[in-house]
Amino acid sequence: YTALKALTAGDYRVVHVTDATRGGLFAWRSGDQSTNITNDTLEGEWVPPSSDATGASGAWQRILDRKGRYEADWFDIADDGTDAGADIQAAIDYLQTLSGGGELWLNYAEYGTDSQISITKPHIRLMGRGHTGGIFHQADDSLEGSGIKWIGSATSDAIVQVRTPDTGLEADPKVHDAAILGLYIDGNGLADYCLYLSTISYCEFDVLTQNALVANTFCDTNANTPFGGPPDAQHNIFHRLGIVCTESGTPNSSAITANGLVLDSDPTG
Repeated sequence: YTALKALTAGDYRVVHVTDATRGGLFAWRSGDQSTNITNDTLEGEWVPPSSDATGASGAWQRILDRKGRYEADWFDIADDGTDAGADIQAAIDYLQTLSGGGELWLNYAEYGTDSQISITKPHIRLMGRGHTGGIFHQADDSLEGSGIKWIGSATSDAIVQVRTPDTGLEADPKVHDAAILGLYIDGNGLADYCLYLSTISYCEFDVLTQNALVANTFCDTNANTPFGGPPDAQHNIFHRLGIVCTESGTPNSSAITANGLVLDSDPTG
């Protein structure tokens, strides 16, 4: 990326970056690209030249193999178990600025996070590699595949949520056609929820959740909708939803008494 930033359109039109994780083909886009640079804070798709970090005079744009598909590596998201939550969120936030949304593909690895990851716009897909996020081994309870694990202190929040913001129900469409596929989410005995779903429709899930304190997967089917309306989580699809339920203390700590799946139809929330 350093070498790419040193170039401008006067040098090349298309450049092949050979970096092992962030490499690819980049084309120079002239004109004011400052909005794209501002939105893409981790430079997964848009890379400004070092001569103008704002992108106002042009920037390099990654040539995608398939429109709407983005690799986590392109955003330099750590997959070694250290905290990657903020970077995953930044990549999702960028995709949420695109008119058609997009897919963020995680590696076959476990990503750590100590902050909540939220999908709040339509057409965003968080993708892992592997059937139901991995293989659950009865012998040692280990998981393989693409996963997200809570590594922060105890929290009442969910690790991942898919939810239309309460303040956006009038102005913005309900979150729809979003997905979390091929992932596992591990509460690590510290997070109240692994996956929280509310105010969504026509979304798709293929995910394994475990080790949450309150509920591994919580689907709020009629949450507090300040503008009224019918039940707010409808027509969603769950493929092979994997929920790991254990008795208190086996194999988790005695503090964990998680429900597997909660469907809340209480109109008062």
